Amino acid sequence: MADDKKQIDPLSRTTMSNSDTLVDGQPSSVGAIAPMSHSTASERYELISELGSGGMGCVWLGVDRLLSRDVAVKILHRHHEGSEDVRTRFEREARLTSRLNHPGIVPVHDVGRLPSGELFFAMQRIQGVDLRQHLDSILKVYDSDESDTIQEYPLQALLRLFSQACMILAYAHDRGYVHRDLKPANILVGKYGELYVADWGIAKLNSLNIQDSTTHASGVQPDDLTDESRPGVLIGTVKYMSPEQVMPESHTLTAKSDIFSLGIMLYELVTGKEAFRGASFLAVMRNIVEGNRPTPEAMPDGRAIPVPLLELFDSTMDLDPDKRPTAKELATLVDRFVDGVEDRIRAAQRAAEYLDEGRASIRFYKEQKKDTADKRQALEFSEGKLRENSPLSMEVATGEALNPYLELWQTNRELQQANLEVEQTYTKAVRALNRSIEYQDNESSHTLLADLYWDKYVEAKASHDRATAFFFRALVVEHDRGKYQGLLADNGSISLAISNQNGDVRPLADVQAEFSITMERYVETGPLLLPEGVDWTAPMHPVGSYRLRLTQEGGLSFNVPILVTSNEDTLVDLTIPEANLDDFILITGGSSIMGGDADAPNGSPATEVALASFWMAQNPVTVGHYVDFLNDIAKSDVDRARHHAPRSPSGVRYIEYDENEAAFVIPKSDSDGDAWDPLWPITMVNQVDALAYCKWKSDADGRAYRLPTEFEWEYAARGVDGRIYPWGNGYDRLISCSSRGMNNDKTTDGERNGPARIDEFPYDVSPFGVRHLGGLAMEWTSTVNYADNVVMKGGGLFSTAAWCRAATRTAHAATHLGVQFGFRLAADF
Repeated sequence: MADDKKQIDPLSRTTMSNSDTLVDGQPSSVGAIAPMSHSTASERYELISELGSGGMGCVWLGVDRLLSRDVAVKILHRHHEGSEDVRTRFEREARLTSRLNHPGIVPVHDVGRLPSGELFFAMQRIQGVDLRQHLDSILKVYDSDESDTIQEYPLQALLRLFSQACMILAYAHDRGYVHRDLKPANILVGKYGELYVADWGIAKLNSLNIQDSTTHASGVQPDDLTDESRPGVLIGTVKYMSPEQVMPESHTLTAKSDIFSLGIMLYELVTGKEAFRGASFLAVMRNIVEGNRPTPEAMPDGRAIPVPLLELFDSTMDLDPDKRPTAKELATLVDRFVDGVEDRIRAAQRAAEYLDEGRASIRFYKEQKKDTADKRQALEFSEGKLRENSPLSMEVATGEALNPYLELWQTNRELQQANLEVEQTYTKAVRALNRSIEYQDNESSHTLLADLYWDKYVEAKASHDRATAFFFRALVVEHDRGKYQGLLADNGSISLAISNQNGDVRPLADVQAEFSITMERYVETGPLLLPEGVDWTAPMHPVGSYRLRLTQEGGLSFNVPILVTSNEDTLVDLTIPEANLDDFILITGGSSIMGGDADAPNGSPATEVALASFWMAQNPVTVGHYVDFLNDIAKSDVDRARHHAPRSPSGVRYIEYDENEAAFVIPKSDSDGDAWDPLWPITMVNQVDALAYCKWKSDADGRAYRLPTEFEWEYAARGVDGRIYPWGNGYDRLISCSSRGMNNDKTTDGERNGPARIDEFPYDVSPFGVRHLGGLAMEWTSTVNYADNVVMKGGGLFSTAAWCRAATRTAHAATHLGVQFGFRLAADF
């Protein structure tokens, strides 16, 4: 029986307590109701043990013999039999509760009299605790001396229970009921997570708020269940009352009164403290009416109270009932908050899992790296000894003499595989740590990533790979949390070595007398890298990307891209040409990383390439220049000229020979209805056409012109800082003539989309000053790829952002035609 004594009394939380519950100051006087028909309990119910007792009655554990189930039997104390008010209130509680048909409201099964004459009603037995007991058991842990070892406050679980209670109240409110005594002690939590709102004994039916006509069924009218309390008499539990309950004469009681009580409960569930306090009932009631509640400091575990919950405190306990949410709205707001918190908790768990994975990969990476370093050292030693002692050189080694070398080569192959596995582990660690940050930003992952990127930065510096070092340095800066601040807060210097084209060294003073020398540092501005002037004579410069400009009045003018790296002197070895080449840009020689852009379609692996200086046309060959070429050829061979005229892949020519004019004429309206512009780039030509133009131009000018190589083209576009696009690291279709519709598509102003003139899109310019490498036309190069296909570079009129990336490449047969295919010239220095 000891266990049975612990069971809750689900329907008499208020009426069985004399602590702080006021029901008209004492048992209420209620309106008359229709006589209830009574059954006899002796045959159907067996009373087993008493579960609890209060001022109005007691609750027993019983067995329903008819249905073979446990029930709770609430019995009116015999000494109340003489009070019609109390008897009527007891029957009213049973009737009202039975009318609320909801899984969260304890159902009443039967009502009647015992053989001894006492009134009773039987209801579902609930095994569990009430929310008051549940909360107190949680808060007890935080008041203990071992509070430093406890886990965080179970806020989400409590709020889930609170949300269920709100939805139960929403059901009752929709049917016109106001509970009037909401408090944690009247919220029952079952053993299996079920939740009930109990003690509807002083509930009020407000006919103005009824939204379900079923309330009127079976002859039950609103007046039957309406309290007729005398004006000025309080009903409810004081510290959970609303202002409307405290001052009933000046307020109309609605469902919003229960919302205020829910707000008080929410405050207590979150903070572990009462919302309204005072030395007496009167002091508590005054604070409720005036809205005087303490500003919550923190949750019981010391964590700050989330702002959304603070806002819910204010809205639910607003003194104006109209400003309070409904019970359903409150449940929705709480659920949204809990869902968000639980999402963050899940994210934190996933972040921790990936962090652990990253740490494990780093440990393995370090072990692998040390192992491969030892193997490399041993291999180099063995190779040195073998070559030193071998009687044969590698060139003449044959037969058995090759065996030691074969073993050495096999070992080297294994070492290469080991190096690949090291890189795979490194990549796995980086990926795991980045995923950890994606789930939840955390200092540990950033710090470990900074360590990994620093490792690569040091390797790149040791191998004099400046572009790669610059790349990994930027990543270290992004993730460093102070460890590398001193090492990264450094500058670099620039030294100039200038000579004439014949090799004679030019003193800097002589060069300054002839040229204006300025320097600009590239600053990221949205998708652009824009140059800002700096003092080039300063002894040190911050790490970054620069361009040096040499300008001769009325003569030469060219840019020299410079990459300043930390604690290093960047030598600018510059050869000044003898003369300018009109319409061409001097691409000063240097070393840079080509390829290496994982997002560039068909991109090549990162490769360091050293290039000599060369000239590159500032713009692609235009329609006007190409027509000049056709007309010059047509003087001797019209058919040959027609063969090179721009044409679609299907063979439709877009520039025709005019017999009347005896010339090729730029069309004022082509087969698509478009008027061509002389300053458009020439397109719809293949590499054969481009090479023919180069030969014609070379013969005409007495200077050799050619198509640029793939690496020359990319170097001219990217310079030395590894930028993604010629203009910077971001894309916007306003910058270049790309991502446009086909010819028959319309722009917003009704004009046809088409190519741009070469004097448009001024920001599509490379560090050297070459224009339109990110739009207008895809350009033929001289580089032959696999299967005799020719590499093409650059974005075209219809190219998307990815195809405008400077590292993007494609390849076609030299005779292949495309509507975006054009070219530009290059020349040796």
